[in-house]
Amino acid sequence: MKNKEKYADKLVEHAINGDVFALRRKDENIVSCRYIKCEDCAFYHMYSKDETCDVAKQRWAESEVPDIPFDTPIDTPIWVWDNEDEPKFRRHFAGFSGGDILVFCDSATSWTRDKTTLWHHARLATQDEIEEERKKWGT
Repeated sequence: MKNKEKYADKLVEHAINGDVFALRRKDENIVSCRYIKCEDCAFYHMYSKDETCDVAKQRWAESEVPDIPFDTPIDTPIWVWDNEDEPKFRRHFAGFSGGDILVFCDSATSWTRDKTTLWHHARLATQDEIEEERKKWGT
C-alpha cells in the first residue's frame, strides 16, 4: 500500500481546508504544517539539501508504507533487503531517505561508523531474532 492510500482521508481533509500538511515523526500522524516545528516533521528528515519539502512529500506519497516506524531510534537492529527473493541482512537503523531506509554500513552503529547505505525494504528485528543472532555469533 502506498502512503497516499494509507493517509488518503487526512490528505483530502487538508486539501479541502487549503492547509499544508506535515507528517509528525513521533506518531506518524498527518497534521497541519503551521502547528509543527520542521524538526518534528518526517519530511524535514527525508529531503536532501537539493530539494524541498514538497518534493519529499511527493516521493513519500508515491512510496510504499514502510515497515519501520518513523520514530525508530537510531541503532535499532533491523533486517534489510532489496528484493524478496534475496537474503536479508542484519543492520542497524540510521534513518530514512525518501522512501528508502538508511542503515550503517557493515553492521556498524552510530558509535563506530558514520557512513550509511540505502536499502529498499526493512523490518524491525524481533527480540528473539536478536538473541538468536547473538548466540550464533558468540556476542
